[in-house]
Amino acid sequence: NMNRSLDELDIKRYADAFGVSPQHLFEMVGTKSKNNAPIRNTKVSQRTLKPLRGIVAAGMPLEMFEVPEMVQVPEDVDTAFPNAYFLIVRGDSMNKIIVDGSYALIDPCEELNNGEIGVVRVNGTEATLKRFYKMGDYIMLQPESTNPEHKNQIYTNKEEIDSISILGKLV
Repeated sequence: NMNRSLDELDIKRYADAFGVSPQHLFEMVGTKSKNNAPIRNTKVSQRTLKPLRGIVAAGMPLEMFEVPEMVQVPEDVDTAFPNAYFLIVRGDSMNKIIVDGSYALIDPCEELNNGEIGVVRVNGTEATLKRFYKMGDYIMLQPESTNPEHKNQIYTNKEEIDSISILGKLV
């Protein structure tokens, strides 16, 4: 009978399938949380707009360019990162973190801490999304990829290092 109500055996089966107790299953689908407080309203938060500024390479560096488009973000994201903008990721060199075609939210900054992922401009016009490391007198841009063709990009001479600028951090 398709219209029958759930019996105790069904509830136990569902709870086991989700790896929770039957009581927890009721709490998950009920209107009360564990401490018996009403579950908070889950309506979508207010939205604001962030600019989409172009494309960033996750592979070999590409030139960034302006794209006249705006993308919606939750208001709390806008509050946390008021100057942030989006870039579309192209390539697979960062696909363990962010896949080709994704929108990357970038918070503008001029410095990155070791291990942070950022948009780095190389040779004045090209920009790439990579994990950043500065050690002694060299800079390394590290991919996070399932593709073994992507290697660390290491810059050691002064002219190369002077040509590198940080445009922002992936948030």
